[in-house]
Amino acid sequence: GSITFDQFYLLYIGLGYPPKVDKKVLANQLLSSSSSSSSSSSLYSGNNNNRSNQQQITLEDVFQFLSKHTRDSKKEHDILFELLSDSSNQTGCITPQDLVRLSQEVGESLTHEEAQAMLGDKELLTQADFEMLLAPP
Repeated sequence: GSITFDQFYLLYIGLGYPPKVDKKVLANQLLSSSSSSSSSSSLYSGNNNNRSNQQQITLEDVFQFLSKHTRDSKKEHDILFELLSDSSNQTGCITPQDLVRLSQEVGESLTHEEAQAMLGDKELLTQADFEMLLAPP
């Protein structure tokens, strides 16, 4: 089977890879790891309506490319922890207040008691605790 570059890009983003990657750079990287003989100009033209974006990429090339490009989950977890913890509380931890603040920022309501229940028996969630929660079973 095969997919177009546009479909590949949607798959790439859907799998959690960085959405701000330049499509032309991504096309060049894909071609450099590809067994096919397409040129990068025919794989991605930069024009969303251009037929050249419909160049087919084999699924074998897609799997080969994705196997060489892993996401940095530790870095992603660090960024998420930083977003969740409020630096003004000086604890370096996620507190019930941080969860309440976050829920308000996304338009939800969460009481302090509900936030505390989310943390279970802990008063604060350290970065190590957070990593353990996100670790695969």
